[in-house]
Amino acid sequence: MKIAHCWMASAALAAALTVVAPSASAQGILSSNTRRMAVTLNLGGSIGVAGPAGAAFRLNPEFHYSFGEGMRGPAIGAGIDMLLPGFGIGASGRFQWNFQPIESVAFLVTPYGGITVGGLFASSPLGSLNLFYFGVHFGGEVRLILADRGFLTLRPLGFTVPILAGEGGGGAGFAYDVALGGGVTF
Repeated sequence: MKIAHCWMASAALAAALTVVAPSASAQGILSSNTRRMAVTLNLGGSIGVAGPAGAAFRLNPEFHYSFGEGMRGPAIGAGIDMLLPGFGIGASGRFQWNFQPIESVAFLVTPYGGITVGGLFASSPLGSLNLFYFGVHFGGEVRLILADRGFLTLRPLGFTVPILAGEGGGGAGFAYDVALGGGVTF
């Protein structure tokens, strides 16, 4: 249900940007892509499929810098991963490569790989859980840059290999990640 709300919010944002863009056609809104830096906020979920199983809501603000022209080519990113239920927080870094499959349209396909280091903290009637977290993550995103300023992003294909150690348990696992987000370029 929450994913449907994210999709509706993204559609509303895209419609609002289309309506308020001064004398711009849809072609003009998607045609330019000149800025190298971006700040994004991704909302999504992480579903454990092996090892420490479970699902978590994930909030992920990130900063990206592209070494190519207009967010194309190689790029690096840094961000914060926040996980709920309980409380998990970590610092993440990643390398990505932004491909623009259609030259005149600001649509990017972005494969990435990176790491996250942090902690998971939770308490329940059965006891507390305090774990050190190290994760390797990889996958792909698609981005649609609007009017050379804002953008929408969708991560339909993301994977995390978490390694947990500490009080209350530990082990390695495998999780599927999905996210929807948006941001600004500058």
